Amino acid sequence: MIYTCTQILLHWLVAALIYGQWLTYDAISRTHNPLLGASDADLFEHALHTYGGILIGILIGLRLLLRWHGRGHPVADSPRWETRVAGAVHMALYGLIFAQAVTGFLASYVTGAAMRVHTALWSLVWPLIMLHVLAAGYHLLRQDGTLSRMLTLRRRNR
Repeated sequence: MIYTCTQILLHWLVAALIYGQWLTYDAISRTHNPLLGASDADLFEHALHTYGGILIGILIGLRLLLRWHGRGHPVADSPRWETRVAGAVHMALYGLIFAQAVTGFLASYVTGAAMRVHTALWSLVWPLIMLHVLAAGYHLLRQDGTLSRMLTLRRRNR
């Protein structure tokens, strides 16, 4: 795929925010356990997790809009199977991460019942993230330029 600077920035921002979500998720159970008594640090981490999730939802929504409006397209030298698998993994990641942001919002502000779905979605997102990282390593080893397209911000012509 060839991506715009905006898409590259959104990718890395979402990746960093997801890492932050992973670092702060434990605070959720500690702040909702009446026997523990939440610390100020737990409350802060809970807030970071909640607002980070909202931001992820907005940013993934933007990525989906950009993708549906034809931004990002297959590179001519990619094998057809590779393009299809990459497209499927990307769309699954976008959809599941967006769904996770929505269910997290619902769990925080509408009904706690959404938390089960929110948690279950992570068990689908996590393996896809690992597959995505492994694919990046595959492209790095092949030295086919795929990884460099996501690491450099330069003006792209379509």
